[in-house]
Order: sequence, then C-alpha cells, then structure tokens
Amino acid sequence: GARLNVQVHADLSAQNLFRKLCAWFVLREADSIRVVSERVKKQVEVYAVTASITVLPIFIEQNQFRNVVRTPDPRPFILWVGRFEKEKNPFEALSVLKEVQEKVPSVKMVMLGTGSLEGALRTRSRGLPVEFPGWSRVVPFLARAHVVLSTSRAESFGASVVEARLAGVPVVSLDVG
Repeated sequence: GARLNVQVHADLSAQNLFRKLCAWFVLREADSIRVVSERVKKQVEVYAVTASITVLPIFIEQNQFRNVVRTPDPRPFILWVGRFEKEKNPFEALSVLKEVQEKVPSVKMVMLGTGSLEGALRTRSRGLPVEFPGWSRVVPFLARAHVVLSTSRAESFGASVVEARLAGVPVVSLDVG
C-alpha cells in the first residue's frame, strides 16, 4: 500500500482541539514523520506514534545574516517580521509599540510582511509610527533594527528569530516554538 509520510511544521500545543484531533488521527497512521525541532518532536511523541520521527530544521543561509553590518537607526526601531495572520498575532505588536511609546516616544516599528489582516492592521495602526513595506529582503532591516519582536502564538521553528540572532539583533518573543 501507499506510505504516509507526514511533515509537522506547527507547534502542536498551540493548536485548537479540532487540529489536535486531526493530528492524533494522522500521526498515528503515519509511516514516517519529519519535524522542524526537538520541541515539536516531543509534542508528536505524545500521540503514541509508532513511526520514526526525524528532526530536520528549516534551512537558513547563515552567512548572509552573520555578515550583517549593524548600523542601527538613530531613532529606536522595532522590527516585526511575518505573515499578517491570526497565529502570528500581529495586533499584539501594535499593543507592545503603544506601551514602549509611553516610555520611548521616538520609537518606530516596521512590520515586514503581508497577509489577510493587513488592512485591519493598517487601520488600527493609524496615528502610530508604523511602516508596512510588504515583503522585502530582511537583511537591510536587521542592519538598522534595535530589536526584533515576535508575537507569534504558535511557532514551530521561528526562522525570523534565528535570523535576527545570527545578525546580532536582540529578540523579544513569546515562549513558543
């Protein structure tokens, strides 16, 4: 018969009940499973799978980030990178910006990405120092950023966090992924 090879890119602990039930059925039938981190592997093992589980992290070209020449903006600059989708929690970034702005009025934020929530984000950010450049190469933004903010509720690997750390940019993140 056909083999069922499953790839898990999601933080299973952050999924709703329906997705957890789907995962339970699929993972228990899998012949092989590939995950992106040790943390996700441990989450998959909870499902009592009999398949072999292989950890294969998402590939990141490290040299392009390690070679970033840091020239932070004179104005405090928060960088947010991701898809404008519910699981990435981009509205929380605006809340964080407002809190930081109370103590550091000159702060600005760049939200690098696109997605279904972009219109609502632009509306909610009116009056705030936020730029939306769309998808663009992240390296020039990392060179100028003072900090990268990750508000994601469910992260299996967190490539933007890894890229920021490789570039020497501090990261503020939720404890996910």
